[in-house]
Amino acid sequence: MKRRGSLTVWFTGEAIQAWRAGPRSTPGGQPHYSTLAITTALTGRMAWQKASRYNVRAKVEATIGGYKRVIGDALRSRTDQTEATEVTLAAVALNRTLGLGRPNYVRID
Repeated sequence: MKRRGSLTVWFTGEAIQAWRAGPRSTPGGQPHYSTLAITTALTGRMAWQKASRYNVRAKVEATIGGYKRVIGDALRSRTDQTEATEVTLAAVALNRTLGLGRPNYVRID
């Protein structure tokens, strides 16, 4: 993973005060965070995911994980040519398997 720098965020005293949750009207004690605090944290998380391309990496990792579950995590071939053939056959088998689960869309006029 490449280092892309750091992010520093400053909050004013009013913003920090707004983060404090109000008293609850039902039994069960005080909530830890206000709605504003939760919204701010989730927004910051989404911004970080977009900036770091987290979702793209997660999709690639999930694809590789699926490949390893279906095919196995080690190649059995010994030479480069037979390894390439093994990977090609495994990819064809995986694509065919995944294709079985995809719906066929037909346009009706």
